[in-house]
Order: sequence, then C-alpha cells, then structure tokens
Amino acid sequence: MDGGPTFRYGDMFQTAWNQPGTLFVVTTNSTINKRGELVMGRGSAKQLTLHARGVAKVFGEVLRQYHMDLYGLCVLTKDLLAEKLGHWCRIFCDIGAFQVKTRFSDRADTNLIRHSATLLLEYAVKHPNLTINMNMPGTGHGHLTEGAVMPYLKPLPKNVNIWRFEHEAPPQTAPIASDDNDELDQD
Repeated sequence: MDGGPTFRYGDMFQTAWNQPGTLFVVTTNSTINKRGELVMGRGSAKQLTLHARGVAKVFGEVLRQYHMDLYGLCVLTKDLLAEKLGHWCRIFCDIGAFQVKTRFSDRADTNLIRHSATLLLEYAVKHPNLTINMNMPGTGHGHLTEGAVMPYLKPLPKNVNIWRFEHEAPPQTAPIASDDNDELDQD
C-alpha cells in the first residue's frame, strides 16, 4: 500500500459516520474519570460521545482492563459495542481511539502521535479493504501545527482518510487563462 493517506475536507460526522464496514477513529487521551469513562470532552472525541452514547465507558473499561496508559490505538468492534451497550446499540462501524496525549488537559505529544500512527499503519495494512476515517490528530485542542504531525501521517496507506474542516481547505486558485492573442501580435 503506497501513496499516502487521503486528506478530506468537511464534517466527517456528516459524511463518514457509522458506515458499515468502516473504522471511525477520533483522537483521544488516556485519562479515565471517576465514572470509569475515557475523558472525551472536546473536539471529535466529544462529537463521538454524542453520536455513540456510552462509548466513553466502553473505552474506559477496555483501557483499564488491559492497564493501557500508553495504548496508541484502541479499536472497539461493532460486535463488542453491541455486547457492551445492549440491544439498543445502532453502531454499524468499528470505532477507534487514536491517542495523542496522556492527560486530557495536556498538549498533544508528537512522540505519542508517531507511536499511534505506527499502530494505525499496521492496522490499515492488515485490513486493506477497510476504509478508515479519522480527524487530523493533534491540531485542534492538541495545539500542534499540521507541519508537526504530517511526517507521521504520510506513511499511512490510501485506505486511511484524514479529515479536516472545510474552512481548513487550501484556497482554490482559478487557472490562469492563456492569452490567445499572443500569436496575432507576432506579425
């Protein structure tokens, strides 16, 4: 798998959320609150908790069960989510947590992003037919620039879509029109 990931612009929750046969990934930390939930109170992580009620508790249980303070990537299958969340669960995709920091209040850590991206690369290569959608790591509440995280994202394969908001898209420039009259002036 070569060619790098696909960068997309728009709202990944409107476009890519809950599609069967996909992995939907948000950036996270490893802080577990008193209720046993992974702290998912900002950005795409918070959006996910609004779309998949109870997912923070499931992530918290899995991370505590395996003593995973530095987990990098944690994937919850749709079957595990249905088992943990009950018969009302309407989640048709797998859900992943891509760790960018340990404490929720910290800045994102490029070493942790590199580790998480390596695990995501391994996962994507093992599942080449799986479409993976994730938000741009570390640049929102992680306070990093795209330039700081891009070296760790470029090795990801084409089946990984990295989403940025529409307003973050580079400006489109109009093509420069050729001057068709140049030949007429050369008499």
